[in-house]
Amino acid sequence: MRRALFYFHTLLDTSSLLPVFRELQKTGEFEIAFVIHPYDSEQNLGLPPGEAKLLHQQGVDVIQDPQKWEPDITFISDLKATFLTGSGKTIYITRSLSSKGRFSPVSSKLHKYNTFDMVCVPGNFYKNRLANSGKVYTKVISTGFTPLDSIFSPGYLSREEIIHQAGLDPHKKIVLYAPTHDMEYSAASILWTRIGVLANDNTILFIKLHPNTPSIIKRAITHAFQHHPNIKTIDNFDLHPYLRVADVIVSDVSSAWLEFLALDKPVVLFDNPNKVMHEGYDERDAEFVCRDALIVATNLEEVIDGVRRSLAFPGEFSGKRQKYISGFIHETDGQSARRIIDAALTLDVAAPYPVTTENNLDTSKKQLTTRQREYAEKRVRELSDSIGGILRSVTPKTNQSNQILQINTGSASYHPENGNLRLAMHYEKRGKLDEAKKQVGIALRNNPDNPVAVEFAAHLGMLAAEKEPV
Repeated sequence: MRRALFYFHTLLDTSSLLPVFRELQKTGEFEIAFVIHPYDSEQNLGLPPGEAKLLHQQGVDVIQDPQKWEPDITFISDLKATFLTGSGKTIYITRSLSSKGRFSPVSSKLHKYNTFDMVCVPGNFYKNRLANSGKVYTKVISTGFTPLDSIFSPGYLSREEIIHQAGLDPHKKIVLYAPTHDMEYSAASILWTRIGVLANDNTILFIKLHPNTPSIIKRAITHAFQHHPNIKTIDNFDLHPYLRVADVIVSDVSSAWLEFLALDKPVVLFDNPNKVMHEGYDERDAEFVCRDALIVATNLEEVIDGVRRSLAFPGEFSGKRQKYISGFIHETDGQSARRIIDAALTLDVAAPYPVTTENNLDTSKKQLTTRQREYAEKRVRELSDSIGGILRSVTPKTNQSNQILQINTGSASYHPENGNLRLAMHYEKRGKLDEAKKQVGIALRNNPDNPVAVEFAAHLGMLAAEKEPV
């Protein structure tokens, strides 16, 4: 019997891989096993025991050495899993509709697609992005989006059935708030708990935070709304029942609103002014090109007005929504997993394909845009003035552009090369401010003129003073 392996790097992989696993299991033609990345709390890698439990309940073996198990085919949803080369045919499945630079021609990650034998993307929009990059040479096919297979299947519960089972008032409108975790993009880093104004006696607000949302935001949301009668925070990983029942979604650059768009329902999108500072920002990505099909808000008042307008006129942008979704998702028929399996089983990997050279790697760092560098310098100057001139002697240098990545007014979501600053970011996102400050201190001792370290230090000082975000 042939062998099929599924590699799970994070819980996010389950939404894209489990539909394929279940479809393959129906054939009865494969012995199936899982590889679960070991959990590392310090590096925020792998699945903690509570999350891994879901996979252990699927009734298949969990193995440690994929090459030794000798699979005929391996399914993957994480670009970091290049070490699985040699595990039969390797099939990469996209797990998100939002791009965040993953399909950008200047992305430093593009070469990783070439380590797989086949790349499955949701629709032709993404396929063309990779094909036109000039850097991806492996086979790329449009298959549809497996996380949405269940909601587009004939047997999925209707809106009325879900509302009845959940004990919700069928006469109330439902708003779903689903911000992303990247603070340069996220509505949560700016709106904080003020988003609660969307809930009232006639409207229920569901809040679904991304699993990687910084802990300070999670705590603020939980504390503010734990007793609110019309606000419910969602702990369930499966977002699809809430996509089905919601009348409108408020989001930012999250994949959630693109999935909601596929249901032809209205979207209010918060436009974070710090978006250009994200290392993956590319205005040609899916989350930016379709903004004429939704309502874009730049502040809370515009969010409120957008929600009111969407509830009053839900079909306003229907034609445009359907136009974009036809390019983003190959088919919305619940058969994406089946198409992936059919393509994978007939894939011929005998012919070698070209491989990218070292000259193509890390291009996003080499091509740091002028506006990013100018914005970084402006932020250092502004922050210098705001804290009494401590930073006036610090001026970002042109050759330090690899350090001036993602300086953000709303949070400390930095991605510099310095290992201590990476650890500081990790600790800050989890609310461990003392540990974060310790790592920043080490970075400053190593290089007192590092502008990112200086601003991060100032940011942590300000963050510590904010006992209760409003």
